Parts: sequence; C-alpha cells; structure tokens
Amino acid sequence: MRLALTDRFRARWSNAIHDEWIRNLLKQRPEFDHVALEKTRTLMNSSVRDSLVEGFEHLIPAIELPDPDDRHVVAQTTRWFEIAGGAANDVELDSKEITDMKVLVVGGAGYIGSHMVKTLHVQGCQVTTLDNLSAGYRDAVRYGNFVEGDIADHSLLDSLLQDGAFDAVMHFASWIQVGESVQHPQKYYQNNVTHTLQLLHAMLAHGIRHFIFSSTAAIFGEPQYCPIDEAHPKGPINPYGRTKWMIEQALADYASAYGLHSVALRYFNAAGADPDAELGERHDPETHLIPLVLQAASGRRPAMTVFGRDYPTPDGATVSVTLSMWPISAMRIGAPCNS
Repeated sequence: MRLALTDRFRARWSNAIHDEWIRNLLKQRPEFDHVALEKTRTLMNSSVRDSLVEGFEHLIPAIELPDPDDRHVVAQTTRWFEIAGGAANDVELDSKEITDMKVLVVGGAGYIGSHMVKTLHVQGCQVTTLDNLSAGYRDAVRYGNFVEGDIADHSLLDSLLQDGAFDAVMHFASWIQVGESVQHPQKYYQNNVTHTLQLLHAMLAHGIRHFIFSSTAAIFGEPQYCPIDEAHPKGPINPYGRTKWMIEQALADYASAYGLHSVALRYFNAAGADPDAELGERHDPETHLIPLVLQAASGRRPAMTVFGRDYPTPDGATVSVTLSMWPISAMRIGAPCNS
C-alpha cells in the first residue's frame, strides 16, 4: 500500500503543480529572479517531489494505516499527501461525496482542534464540535455546529452520536501539560484514558468505525537514537505520555476485536496559525516552545528557560522538530472526509 500511495503522488506531481509553487513563492518573495527560478524548474521538480515522497514514506508508519481496504483512510491519506505537495488546487474531487461526510471534532475549541474544524469545513465536511470549554474558546469555533459539553457525559454523548449520524470522530480533548501530569496524574488518567475509552464505547454503540486520535511523540520517552522513527522503543517517562500510549494500545485492540479503524498521529511542538489569521495559539498558561520564544523576544515575558546545555549540538542546547499548525490540520484530512 505504501508503494501505491507514493507512486500515485509521483505521477500527480506535474509541472503545473510546480508552477503553482513558483507563483506562490514569487508572490511572497518578489525579489527572487524569475529566470533563475525557471532554469531550476526541472531539477527542483524532480528533487522536491522525491523529497516529499521520501518524507511521506517516513510518515506512513507513524500514521499506522489500518486495513488497506479502508477506502476512507487510504483515500484521505493520499489526499493529505497531495495537499502537502502543493497539489490541492490540482485535485478534482466529487463535492457531493465530501459534503456527505459528517465529522465530530471532540475538543474542537482548542488550538489544534479549532484549526482542524476550519480545515474540515474548507474541505466540504459537515462538522460538529463538542467541547466543554475548560481549555478552549467558543469564539475559536468559527465553522459548523457547536455543542458545549463533555465526553464524560454519557447521556449527552449518546444523544449527540445518535442524532449526528457521524462518519468519523476526531479526538483533541486531552490534557496536555507534562509537568501538570506529574503533579496531578489522576486528572490525566481520568480524562485522557477513562473518558476516551467512554467515547470509543459510545462510538461503537452507534456504529461509528473511524477515529482520529491526537497522540504525541512523548510516547517514545528518552531518545535512544535520532531521528526517532516508528521502530523506536516506546517508553513514555511521564503520565501524559503514558496516557497517550495506553490509548494507542487500546486502539490496536479495538481494531482487532471490533473493526475500529483509527489513525494515531504523534508530534510535539506544534506552532503557528492558519494562513488567514483567523486562528492562533492562546494557551493559558503557555507551555509551548515557539510562543515562549516569541513572547521573550517581544518583551512580553522576561526570559525563556533552556533546559540542558550538554547536548551534542553546536551550542549544547537541544534541537527539537517544530510542526506548523496548518500542515498538521491538512495531515489529519488523511482520514476520513471524502471517499
């Protein structure tokens, strides 16, 4: 299946797509030389495409695709790949198939969740957000329907899933602060594990078999080698990471026992905002790297603490991968919106 997906992308990477990349680049950087860019077209067309394919082949194991016959997941993972390659405007999709898809976004008023709601809306999905607003913001849900409530509320969840007739559920309703998870592990196990299992139970009861789970790279624990890949041993070192790993293992069991198709995406250091500047990051308290750096640089924070100075890097500081929010949202379209 991996070969088929990457071959499909190679075939779709056309000069027209590359030209669109060039046009967008020139809009942002008009000082770039048109002639020089044109001369490098052939080389870039091949090298950029191959680079993206290589990156996607590395991503496939992280997504942990289920049954190759699952048309929703396979089709939409390919769709994400096309978006990631700049091919979104080059893809013809059946709008009826897209608008027929109904997606429940749990935690859709939060940072990543609100971006996902917008992305789904743009792609033509019918979106409903369920959020208790304990860490999210009502005004961040700009698209689709909004239901204020908690996945711990059995009757609410049952009624919502019954009336919504959803094709898929996306889960962003986890507590996420590592330090807090060490101080208050009960809070994390109750919400991140118990309540998530309640959500899965309700989904199965209503025949919903597609689930996207916001996991974390914290499931890997201390790196035994870098870069970390999917073969890396799993050894979370804090309650937050352990709660996510527990759910990932449960999802594997649910797939075998109940036919639940799921995608678990692992990342950290998400940053940025959507290109239209409608949504951004506003955690309170803020614990994420990029916002902390920007706050310190702009004088809104007195300083930023860097932990460790003996890493094998030029300045001894650790190096971490940061993911832009908009591609994360596009990546999540790799599962279930159109078929």
